Amino acid sequence: MEDNKPKMTFRKDPNRGKNNLKPVKETPISAPASTFDVTKMASDKQNKPKETKKKEKQSDTPRPVGRPKSGRKRYQTVRVTKETAWKLNAIQNALSYPTQEALIEGALERVERSMTDDEKRLYELWRDTLEKRWERK
Repeated sequence: MEDNKPKMTFRKDPNRGKNNLKPVKETPISAPASTFDVTKMASDKQNKPKETKKKEKQSDTPRPVGRPKSGRKRYQTVRVTKETAWKLNAIQNALSYPTQEALIEGALERVERSMTDDEKRLYELWRDTLEKRWERK
């Protein structure tokens, strides 16, 4: 098949490159004020007394990386839909609960109080089973 389209030709802009560029001055190479010397470092280390105050403040164990734990709580993720999360946030703000966890805890306590004896027994069995499974992991 033949291509009947006209071929494109490249035309350089005649004004390009004509603007006057400012000359760049050469940067003089500077010498450092002092250089590293192993012998000087070794003599400084022997003459300098060790600082004990800093070591007293620091603990022997390294600091853990990440977000600090609040108390001894263990967390696990619960997946909910966006609509349910919006409902939780709305109820939390309306009833002035400080956190979502406090709201859910309060709601679960109300449900626990309204359970029948059979439901309470079944709930306690499931709770114990899940706690033991969590501790094994």
